[in-house]
Amino acid sequence: EIKVVTEGGNITGKITGKGYIDLALRRKAIWKNTGESRLTILSGNGIVDMTQTGAGKTEIETYNGNTTVIYKHDKTNPKNMIGGDFIINKAEKDSMITLRTDNDGMNALSGKKEERNKVSEILNALANKLYYTAYKDGETNLKGKVEIAEGLTAQSASYRLEDMTFKKENGQGQYLFTPETEDKPDTPKPGEEPKPPTPDKPNPPVIYGPKQTAMIRGAKSAMTTTMLSMRDN
Repeated sequence: EIKVVTEGGNITGKITGKGYIDLALRRKAIWKNTGESRLTILSGNGIVDMTQTGAGKTEIETYNGNTTVIYKHDKTNPKNMIGGDFIINKAEKDSMITLRTDNDGMNALSGKKEERNKVSEILNALANKLYYTAYKDGETNLKGKVEIAEGLTAQSASYRLEDMTFKKENGQGQYLFTPETEDKPDTPKPGEEPKPPTPDKPNPPVIYGPKQTAMIRGAKSAMTTTMLSMRDN
């Protein structure tokens, strides 16, 4: 049995071997997984860093907790997740798991329909890294979420968080979405106030005055008086 219980504590390396291997991650402790691993039990509310595992899968016989599993992705092709599959064979009731990647190579706060659909496809690719094997046999103890965050650290702000589901045939995670057809306002960064839309400047009203101004009327009156005076002379 391996327990990491200190806040910010971490363990590094792949975990393999025969027999009973129990890893408990408490108080956001981190397991920096570096290769193909197998655990009898994974429990707690820690973080599993899959960014250095290569193609090696991580298999959990029984899962119990609320863990965050972190993946990097290819910046030039964000749907290409870097790290091996995360396989949970069975889960205890009310278990929760979140798969997270960062915002590199995308804009998860954009309201543009093209960018929102791109991010949704990336979330689906992220969900595909998880397999909940017992789901195909009818077990439904595990709930999952996929997340785009500002960064990969535990303190990073969440930009987008969605529920995942599992495929009936093999328990693979997926994020199902309806493609956006219209643009929306950008989502403000967490902690920022949304910017109100810039109002259109109204055109000033056109005010129509009398056809003759006072100056013109005065000039015409003076001319008339002068002409009458000349006629009298």
